[in-house]
Amino acid sequence: MPDATVYGVLLSVGSVGVVYGLVQLRKARGSRRWPVCEAVVVKSTLKGSKGGRGGPKFEPDVRYRYSYGGATYEGGRIMFSGIPFRSTREDVEQFLEYLPEGERIPVRVCPRDPRVSVILPGIDRNLLLLLFCASYIAFTGSGGLLGWWDGPTSAESIHQCGEKCPEIERPRPPAQ
Repeated sequence: MPDATVYGVLLSVGSVGVVYGLVQLRKARGSRRWPVCEAVVVKSTLKGSKGGRGGPKFEPDVRYRYSYGGATYEGGRIMFSGIPFRSTREDVEQFLEYLPEGERIPVRVCPRDPRVSVILPGIDRNLLLLLFCASYIAFTGSGGLLGWWDGPTSAESIHQCGEKCPEIERPRPPAQ
């Protein structure tokens, strides 16, 4: 069985993921009601990775400029997602066709912090996936620290009826 350090790391990593996911979820839900501003796409390129399983993956690299409350800001968030949008070269190129440089697009701007903006408001399913996985990791870590996954820890085990029963000894090989 893993020791307490492993379970502690799982609990820590899972908890950080849950907190991050909940913050993003709150912003994603609220973004539907944020005011809409006009933005101009200033960068729209394809960013690639060397790949791994399934070959190389690509993601859009989009920057846009908008004005809110008399100040000018630059944003790059396409959607609130726990996982970056990565796909095949063709899918990302098709997505970027709608966001060419110089294009005027609507963006939602957070009224409390105008530096936060998004092109596609609302909750992305990948954010929900992140929250589920992070919760599972945190639950596994806390269960391990509480001893839920370790089983009996002494030489005696407790019988289903509640009586203590000595652990069954395994036969030993004959001495040579």
